[in-house]
Amino acid sequence: MLAYIISSAFSGWISDFVFVFLLIMLILGWDMVLVRMVSSPIREISKAAQRMADLDFSQPCKLNTKDELQTLGDNLNTTATNLQHALAQRKELTDTLSHELKTPLGVIRAYAEGLKDAVPDKQIVYSQVIVEETEKMAGMINALLDLSSLEVGATTMKMEKFDFVELVETVAGREYVDTTSEPFRLSYSLPDE
Repeated sequence: MLAYIISSAFSGWISDFVFVFLLIMLILGWDMVLVRMVSSPIREISKAAQRMADLDFSQPCKLNTKDELQTLGDNLNTTATNLQHALAQRKELTDTLSHELKTPLGVIRAYAEGLKDAVPDKQIVYSQVIVEETEKMAGMINALLDLSSLEVGATTMKMEKFDFVELVETVAGREYVDTTSEPFRLSYSLPDE
């Protein structure tokens, strides 16, 4: 409409030329506005999503559009933060499990080597400790599998009571077997429940 009003001030082919020229300028100007308002933010969101897909969280999605695209970018940044946290927890879990599985393996190896030179009474005790440590490792592996099932929603967690005194006495009993020649004392204090 603006191009038509301005071009009507001229006559003949000049009017047509001015009309087409102004129309092209208005279309290009509107296109630049759309690129700035829509295409650039979408391109930024796409680049940020690609970086995050490659596990590169060094640059968040930066938008200042005050609209749905900025909300989408903010949600993408929140997802990236949560993913970073989850990856850090997974690494910590892997490190902890590696350490926790090494301990029973060390005990199993030590008791297996002790079986070679042990007297028959000790062989029975050592064999029992080896079986218990193997069961402990199997329990840890099952716990890891349960955790995996919880993550995918295949199972739900249920709280369960266990005998803490029995656990402490079992661990203390193993220490006592290894140190029978030295004085050994275990003391503990527990609440009623």
